Amino acid sequence: MGRLGLPGFLIAFSGTYLIAVTGNLGFLAPVLAKQTPAVLDSIGRYSPVVIVNGLAAILFMIGYVLFGVAMIRTATFPRWSGVLVAVGAPAHLLGFGIAQLVSTAAWPIAILGSVSLGAGLAWPGYRLWHAPAASDVLLSDKPR
Repeated sequence: MGRLGLPGFLIAFSGTYLIAVTGNLGFLAPVLAKQTPAVLDSIGRYSPVVIVNGLAAILFMIGYVLFGVAMIRTATFPRWSGVLVAVGAPAHLLGFGIAQLVSTAAWPIAILGSVSLGAGLAWPGYRLWHAPAASDVLLSDKPR
């Protein structure tokens, strides 16, 4: 996938990993909000948490944009799958952030972004999974 493929993948993987690791708060937040709301507020303002969450968001968006552009530039994958990845990841994360912090009217952007990202990653995977193997193609060309 060229010069952008591996760095894009590694950056996107790192951002996704950080989001998944720091996402445990999503499971703990309802309990903390019910039992001790002040703890939940203090976690959100704790500078290491803010820095890691910001780094995760930046790596996630930049990584998937680079990976999507690499997918567009290669002949191996459908070009539109790269467009879906490059547009879907930032739309998902920005829509999610705006919906959480500003207005719930941004939820459709987050949902469409996540559907776009998922479709953009699943499409080439499906095509690679169903592509005939080289040995199958060679065997079918032989006369019987």
